Amino acid sequence: MDLIINLIACAIIFFLGISFGWQLRERMAERVVKKFLADIEGSEDLKDNCINIIIEKQNDTYYVYDKENNSFMGQATNRKELEDVLASRFPGKRFLADSDNLKEVGFK
Repeated sequence: MDLIINLIACAIIFFLGISFGWQLRERMAERVVKKFLADIEGSEDLKDNCINIIIEKQNDTYYVYDKENNSFMGQATNRKELEDVLASRFPGKRFLADSDNLKEVGFK
């Protein structure tokens, strides 16, 4: 008789554990999806603040051009100065260059 009661108690505890774990998993999945959707919305704002650039090096001077319309954006003699020039001329913007272009000019 005690064996049957113990088995029933273990079965009840087992199913309560499964139920609790399942609900906890559902809550975590909801959090992940909400965070993912918020990141997607944030990335759209990020796209508005990004400028695709091309960097060229000629005689120890770096020149930066807007990739979309080839307009001149700035020049400098090293990477730090170039970053400072772009940040001062275009505050709040981020600049994206292809990894091949960065290798070509020696920044990567």
